[in-house]
Amino acid sequence: MDYRQNTIRTRLLYNSQVFHKKKNSRISTLKNSRILALFSVPRYIDRRTVTALKSTYEKYYTLLQNDLILQYVKTNSIALQIDDIGLNRFITKMQRLESDLEKHNNSYVDAKLTELKTYFDHIMDDIDPDIKLDDEQRRAVIIDDNHCLLVAGAGAGKTTTMAAKVKYLVEKQGIRPQDIIVISYTNKAVNELKERINTRLKILAKIAFFRQVRFRNNLAALLTNACLKQVFRDLCILRFGNLLDYSF
Repeated sequence: MDYRQNTIRTRLLYNSQVFHKKKNSRISTLKNSRILALFSVPRYIDRRTVTALKSTYEKYYTLLQNDLILQYVKTNSIALQIDDIGLNRFITKMQRLESDLEKHNNSYVDAKLTELKTYFDHIMDDIDPDIKLDDEQRRAVIIDDNHCLLVAGAGAGKTTTMAAKVKYLVEKQGIRPQDIIVISYTNKAVNELKERINTRLKILAKIAFFRQVRFRNNLAALLTNACLKQVFRDLCILRFGNLLDYSF
């Protein structure tokens, strides 16, 4: 065996160790259960959950993209105690993760729109019975991702959507009002939100102008600073069509 063959074999042996059951092989022991469980619960799957899953499994999936490593693992599946069918299923699910995620979330939102149609038809009745959320507003209320950017002109209903979101979180998601904070960048918007959420909807969530929260504690300062940076990034995207190379 020449040097090159020996080097390849050594690398294969080294990389294949991550799949061995005695080396805590997540593929063979979990048998895709975490990926399957991700889509089995009727809920909106947020980006943070997907990122956490990828941080666990991406390294194995990346190794399996190497044809030599994949062939070695399949050839030695018995010795490595790996289910060949489960291995193929794992690769397929990782390949389709993003598309399956989009399909799952779209189906979830569509189902909630149908299930809660009457609820959304009257969600703003305590404020004004004539206010009806359109389809995009209803989707924005249901979507439960870590970041949700609403882009609309003046008077298009952004404040109404925020008020509806707070009511939905409390009444349908079981979030406590004291665990919700609504931050705005103008005093006019703050007063309008307080009138709608605190007074008319009778939901005592914290609503404040961002400078009023910023210096009360380090967490609030960090939160406000992050919000300001995200808004600046969003403006860059909207104005220039791509994310400029700003370092924050």
